[in-house]
Amino acid sequence: MPDGADARQLRRWCLLAVLALAVAGLTIIPFLLSKTVLRDPAHAWVHEFGPNGLVVHVVTSFAVWFLAMFAALNVAMMPIDHGGRRRGSELADRTGFIAAATGTVFILIAAFLDRGEATLNDYLPMIIDPFFYAGVGLMALGFLLSVLRMLYGLARVTATDIVEVPALIATGLLYVAAVVAGLLAWIQLSGQSLSFDFNQRLLWGSGHILQYVNAGLVLISISILYRRAFEANMTVLSFMKWTGGLLILCGTAGLALMGIYPATGASYFPVFTNLQYVLGLPVALILGVALGAIWRRRGMLNWGDPAAAAFLSAVFLFGVGAYLGLFVDGADTRTPAHYHGVIGGLNLALMGLFYSWFLPLLGRQFTRQRWVTAQIYLYAAGQLLFVLGMFAAGGMGEARKSTGSGIAMDSGAAVAAAGLRDLGGGLAVLGGLLFIVLALRALLKRRV
Repeated sequence: MPDGADARQLRRWCLLAVLALAVAGLTIIPFLLSKTVLRDPAHAWVHEFGPNGLVVHVVTSFAVWFLAMFAALNVAMMPIDHGGRRRGSELADRTGFIAAATGTVFILIAAFLDRGEATLNDYLPMIIDPFFYAGVGLMALGFLLSVLRMLYGLARVTATDIVEVPALIATGLLYVAAVVAGLLAWIQLSGQSLSFDFNQRLLWGSGHILQYVNAGLVLISISILYRRAFEANMTVLSFMKWTGGLLILCGTAGLALMGIYPATGASYFPVFTNLQYVLGLPVALILGVALGAIWRRRGMLNWGDPAAAAFLSAVFLFGVGAYLGLFVDGADTRTPAHYHGVIGGLNLALMGLFYSWFLPLLGRQFTRQRWVTAQIYLYAAGQLLFVLGMFAAGGMGEARKSTGSGIAMDSGAAVAAAGLRDLGGGLAVLGGLLFIVLALRALLKRRV
């Protein structure tokens, strides 16, 4: 990518993504301490900031990190016009970045002012504070502008042999649907007092649709990683078209459901809960095509190549998380074990995309690849142990979103589950910290 406006914008989105991940790591520390070495209620600051820290952790790691990388992907995938510039309005993308970054700052202000109640609802926990709601709105708008620029640019392409384009368009349309679902819920809930129930209903529909956005990001990312690792397409263009169409069909069905079952009704929750099961089909297709591609190139695996390491780790962890989803009931930590596996797989795919594609586009290369591959495997191993330990603890009754150990430490199995969870969490934090250090060093150094 030549040095210019698009390169600067790609770098900005990457910086926002990495800094969001750094904030996510820092703000989860009090919550983790409340479950390990500082379980004693005497350490009041840990328990008081813990809920706010958990909210910020989820928002920055689940929303800002993912969607900022999605915005970076939009810039990198934008077709080039005859003048050598990427299509679409650069002003829209710059405005989107300013809105998303400002929204992130507003969320941090709300958390550290500690004026409102933290509601640990599903998909996107909230803090009942005007700064927080304004921050979420600005973030949604900022990422929406990036998506609209991408859709506008790709809509003018009459034909392409880049297999990820249909999936990218589908993922963009799904994000638009998620934003519309949030707006519909806000309108339907107007006049109700702000509370846990309000936030749960506000984000339940859009949160389910965002699951399809994440599935699309997994598909796009592992496809690009596979091509970087093996110099071949993971699948064919027609598969991407059909899978993208399936994601759109299933995900945008939520908008129709909101017209029939409004956010104020009793059927709103079970209807969307049932919608999430439909996601199993595209996820199975994505995993199936990825495993088939691995089998075809099994003799060419280079475990020291960052793109190959990220691809293999992402597919494995994403598959583990998807499988564990068959056993969740929503009440204990088997549920977060499931989605930490799925999210961990997407994290690995995006980290690999950052190393093997975004940095080379920006003219920034690593001279010591061993550090990169070590970071990928460290994070993958830690996240896997964390997920398995959390799943085992959940099977013994550990409740979700609670401080303290959560289970009675009166048996060897309970001690082993908690130890595995804590060890894995520590390794994953170290792996994430190493990624942040490597990523910031690369982004802040001079272009070569």
